[in-house]
Amino acid sequence: MPLRRRRVKPAAVCYRRSMQRLAPRFDLLGPLRDLAAPLVGVPIEEKLLARAAVVDGERFLEVGVGEGATFLALARANVTGQSHALDRDRARLARLRARLARGRADHGGVQLELADVRALPFADRRFELVIAVALMGELEERERGLALDELRRVLEVGGRLLLAHPTRGGAPLAERLARLHRPLELAPELLARFRDVSRMVYRRFGLAWEILRAVRG
Repeated sequence: MPLRRRRVKPAAVCYRRSMQRLAPRFDLLGPLRDLAAPLVGVPIEEKLLARAAVVDGERFLEVGVGEGATFLALARANVTGQSHALDRDRARLARLRARLARGRADHGGVQLELADVRALPFADRRFELVIAVALMGELEERERGLALDELRRVLEVGGRLLLAHPTRGGAPLAERLARLHRPLELAPELLARFRDVSRMVYRRFGLAWEILRAVRG
């Protein structure tokens, strides 16, 4: 009997489905995560918040908002500004909308957008800050340049771009996860489009994250 080849799902698809199953529990786990922070390190969104240096009243955009943990942290720091969350998955945006409705804090002027990073529905130089977490690894290599061009286009001169994604340098099990997310070499592509490019690696639960910061010239 001939063997049937097993069809393997792309890692990005498996990751998204896992996050969808966990999403309803995020709000319940929040207090436990805060208590554990001194032992395991602060959440990645807090590192991004510090690197972003958000000034209340800014116009900021998160592309590929996912389940919204980073977006919610940034929006809380930008109460009087404009906070835009963009994703191409309608279900993700619906879950984020529900989380915003349940939240007690004022999140400022929040707008949710259904769109794709390769064709952003915004005017040139619209934002002072643009962030993308674990997004670039979901794109094919030939698409990443187009995405970076779009991110640069919607940033004003002097605006900041932050990219975060899993990278190598973590614990052995985490190294497997990093490989599934296709660790990227984005610094050369950023240097071709931005100035003041800097890099830091942050480790939490054994997983290493690369955080890249760049400024539009």
